[in-house]
Amino acid sequence: MGLKDYGVLKGRIMGYSAERASRKSPHLHMSLDAQGRIFRAAINVKSAEGPSELVYLAASNYVHPQLSLYPSLPPGITHLERRAGSGALDFIRGNMFDVSAVTAMPHDAPGHDDDLLDGLEQHLRQAIGLGDAVDAYVFGEPFADGIHNVHMNQGSIGAFAGHNGVWQDGALLLHDRAAGQWTALFLAFQSQAVHTEDTTGHALPGSATFADIVATRSVPPSGSSML
Repeated sequence: MGLKDYGVLKGRIMGYSAERASRKSPHLHMSLDAQGRIFRAAINVKSAEGPSELVYLAASNYVHPQLSLYPSLPPGITHLERRAGSGALDFIRGNMFDVSAVTAMPHDAPGHDDDLLDGLEQHLRQAIGLGDAVDAYVFGEPFADGIHNVHMNQGSIGAFAGHNGVWQDGALLLHDRAAGQWTALFLAFQSQAVHTEDTTGHALPGSATFADIVATRSVPPSGSSML
């Protein structure tokens, strides 16, 4: 059970392209330079199953005890053991963020600053503009020359339950070394549960889902950030 592999890609963001056209499972594609070797990262921005809108949280000035583990990592892909203390992410067990603070966002909408791609692209543009000063850490499932499944990887049901596991969540962390500041970008599917079993990562019976959390309110909570 779980992902086939798990790790983190460290590099400098060189560019990105967004799939804005209507399709079943669009992605945002990033290219990252790891000391001369180019890697790819594919980030889901829409669910193939309903509700199609992913939930999203952008945390500026992000603080977490695990952040101290990452600056010493070498550029490129580092494979991580799926356990506490290895540098692996677990949204639930690692208390990475307040799950009630997420916002559901369409992957693309006609206005400005009103969809998931707008939010992600804003942070990517800032990182690219700062050049070598920003290290990007992309967590997920590595493949030959990149990484994907950059989202929560537990609490899924149905066809995706086989991917469930603990300490294997995906996310994007941006470290502005000059400012000593971290930004964290978290994504999950609305169908995923917010309480999971400690061994398998499967949804606990009766657990709320992110869809349940989103349904309890019509506006973003105070203090949260859409972008």
